Amino acid sequence: MYGIEYEDDILLLLRMIKFLHMQSPDAAHIFCQSHPVVDMEELLMVIDEVMWDIFDDVNFFFDEEYEATVVQCSHPIIDRLYELGRASDPKHGSRQSVWSKKLHDITEYFVLGATNSVYKFSQHIAGDHVVLEFCLSSDYYEPLYFANSLVDLLRYCQCSIRRIEAKLAERETENIRKEAA
Repeated sequence: MYGIEYEDDILLLLRMIKFLHMQSPDAAHIFCQSHPVVDMEELLMVIDEVMWDIFDDVNFFFDEEYEATVVQCSHPIIDRLYELGRASDPKHGSRQSVWSKKLHDITEYFVLGATNSVYKFSQHIAGDHVVLEFCLSSDYYEPLYFANSLVDLLRYCQCSIRRIEAKLAERETENIRKEAA
């Protein structure tokens, strides 16, 4: 029988696949067809593959200065939260730094707070496009936990988007009522 760690790993992988399915059913279907059975030896490769499917743009490279692997990633959900956040805050909406700081704090909470895999984090914003950059610890990097912390981040961003969209719709309804009166 397998141990608890194995069961946790499989459940976390299934959670990632479920998120991929919610985001892109076709990509999840293709993944499941190409990996009908996953054994523990190929688990790490499968995690990377799912992560590549979840994120539009994931780049891994080695940083000579820090002697560490660096991951750069972006996602439309994060971009959308940044865009909506700026649009929903009339006082601070035009100031990029307010929502930049909010996204930075959210990412720190979910990714840096949940795992020891990352020892350095930065965020780059160009227009409405947000790129997250993580330096991965060579001693403590756990791909499954790191990837799941990114899924947690995206799920939180989705909830925030729904909340902000509801707030904007309510504001629009109030404006229509005021114009009608």
